[in-house]
Amino acid sequence: MFSLKGQTILVMGASSGLGKSAVECYCMAGAHVIMAARNKDALEAYAKELSNVTVIQLDIRRERSVHKAFRVIEDKGLQVDTCLNNAGTFQQTPLFDQENHGFEEMIQTNLMGTWYMTKAAACHMRKNKRKGSIIQVSSVNGANYLYGERAGYCVAKAGVIHLTKALVGELSSWGIRINTLVPGLFQTPATQGKIKTSAKRQSFESKIPLGLIAQPRDLWGALLFFASYAASRYVTGTTLTLDGGISWGGA
Repeated sequence: MFSLKGQTILVMGASSGLGKSAVECYCMAGAHVIMAARNKDALEAYAKELSNVTVIQLDIRRERSVHKAFRVIEDKGLQVDTCLNNAGTFQQTPLFDQENHGFEEMIQTNLMGTWYMTKAAACHMRKNKRKGSIIQVSSVNGANYLYGERAGYCVAKAGVIHLTKALVGELSSWGIRINTLVPGLFQTPATQGKIKTSAKRQSFESKIPLGLIAQPRDLWGALLFFASYAASRYVTGTTLTLDGGISWGGA
């Protein structure tokens, strides 16, 4: 049910963190993986450790870059079955700062970038008559675990969740499923600063009902589920939270 042999999967943000781990997951499941990110050198270095992968440089902030990437994909004779929209960025956006650049960057990268990718992937799937899957990556900070001085990030990630729900009707007409993953705290290079000392780590773990910080592989089950037509052909518009219970809100 979770074999992805014969499938082609496009993974955004594939050069590090959850995206890099997703590439490994999908390769092990037998898929051909298109690795995409801005950092082409990092992608090519990682690709040397793998087989059955294609490397593409792509900047989700630029719609022209997204369109160019899909032209390259099609020129290579590839047809995408699953698109994992994992690329994103984070910075604080305090309300009383004089500048708005950080807020604008959060919206442009995390929301507009996801829109560009979703639209391009959907058009590609429709044209090639693929019963595809689009997997968005949001955050508990965009759902119900809001955090101070992160308004831009929270708004953008909330937008991703509602974008997914809003597109169900249009995409279902073409047999395309769309769902959202909502991760909590995972141990990646991007979050390492939060948990670099044992005291900080213990502090975070004490807030998580399951008492642990997730490893990237803890996302694999969900990644396989949403990519597999056999496993999730009747699932669309869903938001799946993987946060160890931190957004539960109990005492």
